[in-house]
Amino acid sequence: MVKHSTQIHLLAAHIFAEMREAERLLALPGSPAQDVSIVRDDESPYIAKLDELYAEGYALARLRDDADLLVHAEGPAAADHAPKLDVVTWLFNGVEKHLRALAQAALEAVDLSRNDARRQLDLRLSGMAPGSLWAGFKMQIPEAPLLEEEDRAAMETVRRAVRALPVVARHVTDTEVRKEIADELPDPALRDASLMAAYALAPTGRRGVHTLELDARGAQGDFARGVLDVRDRVVLAETVRKNPMMRNTRTGALVGEIREVDLDANRFKLRTDSGVVRCAYTLKLSDARRFLGSGAKVYGTYESDRSGRPRLMRAERIESYQHQGDLLAE
Repeated sequence: MVKHSTQIHLLAAHIFAEMREAERLLALPGSPAQDVSIVRDDESPYIAKLDELYAEGYALARLRDDADLLVHAEGPAAADHAPKLDVVTWLFNGVEKHLRALAQAALEAVDLSRNDARRQLDLRLSGMAPGSLWAGFKMQIPEAPLLEEEDRAAMETVRRAVRALPVVARHVTDTEVRKEIADELPDPALRDASLMAAYALAPTGRRGVHTLELDARGAQGDFARGVLDVRDRVVLAETVRKNPMMRNTRTGALVGEIREVDLDANRFKLRTDSGVVRCAYTLKLSDARRFLGSGAKVYGTYESDRSGRPRLMRAERIESYQHQGDLLAE
């Protein structure tokens, strides 16, 4: 597949060919204008085309060639070549925070022992482009032998999770998140983390950003696209904050150690013998301090992955518990 930046060069070559042909025609006897320099002066339409092509088109093409995830913010605050600084800060901080959370969920879905992959996780800003606010982000994976083969496979899992973000946006309707999203994002915890990331990135409208377009590069170099707006944020809020999307659920209790409490997201992680379970539950600050790092028995409804490991739980009750153990089905 021809790179996007190469396509820009080919378009520029076509414009230069048109310029040469225009100069040739203007130099012919009987031409209405004998001064061929008008083809190349500051007011020339050809120069205007080249300016637009390289000032905007080429910068965006480079992003499409290099980025794993391309984010496009649109609205009054991002409408020109100098977007508001607080909008840029909001966008970059939000993307960095939630891509890292998404990456962690992806690594937990693969293998908890991949600590080297976690340490090597390197999120990069691959560039920016004008025309509203375009920003590209990529997973920088170290070259062998800096990363073992298993760790590299884990990092590729993270890359696929990042590139799946537009899938979430495409499944948000005016009233709900379609249940078919579970077919494209089968791991329960990774699906929940992706929905949480989409909710956090969806604009509120208060910053002067009305829509956020997410483009992710596929295996063939093509881009999948999804758009989040203010209405989508309202729909996603119901799912991520109150009623996490689950299917094929069971009711029971899990025992383990409570880790990484996120009071804003109403989530905590329960490290069990079989893996990390992402739990949706509203914890008070005092309870979070009491339970964090301690053994607990958590009751609720949970969904397992394809291998049978519990991965996502809608918790209903938490009790202190001294010893870890496996699933205690009721």
